[in-house]
Amino acid sequence: MSHYASRDILKYLLLAGGRANFKDLPHHLPFSILKSYLASNGKLNKSKLNQTIKRFVSQKLVLLQGDTVFLTDLGRQKALFGKAADVKLTKPEKWDGKWRIVSLGIPQEKHSAKMQFIKVIENLNFHKLQKNLFTHPHPCQYEIDLLRKLFDITPYVRHFVTEEIEEAEMLKAKYNL
Repeated sequence: MSHYASRDILKYLLLAGGRANFKDLPHHLPFSILKSYLASNGKLNKSKLNQTIKRFVSQKLVLLQGDTVFLTDLGRQKALFGKAADVKLTKPEKWDGKWRIVSLGIPQEKHSAKMQFIKVIENLNFHKLQKNLFTHPHPCQYEIDLLRKLFDITPYVRHFVTEEIEEAEMLKAKYNL
């Protein structure tokens, strides 16, 4: 079973409103997830699925109450991070000469979401200007809006566009502009 199948179960639970009936779970999971839990004879390997759910319980990603699986806050964050990891920026053919700046003013109680957000934008090749200030040369408003919503930090993240920035030559070299 792949790590991605486990992550996809968390995403499914997120899309299902954060809970699902454990007994019915195999009947509702998309085949793209279930195929990782199929035995060589093509039948569902329920013990493998049970092991995954038990691992999620031990990692505090889900709660199991009776036959219902509930996604915890930690599980929700992990599922959202998986979805956020799928976000990609497209590079336009020609640079428009503008810099996109993302400013973070995220409170301490959202520290985990902040760290995950930073990890995602760093993976998108944003340059860290200061502790809570990042820049990128290509359009990214849609992607930043999506990430703000995914991590529930919309009021704490700002996106700016500017034509001038300190260290422009170094940044142009970094981004091959």
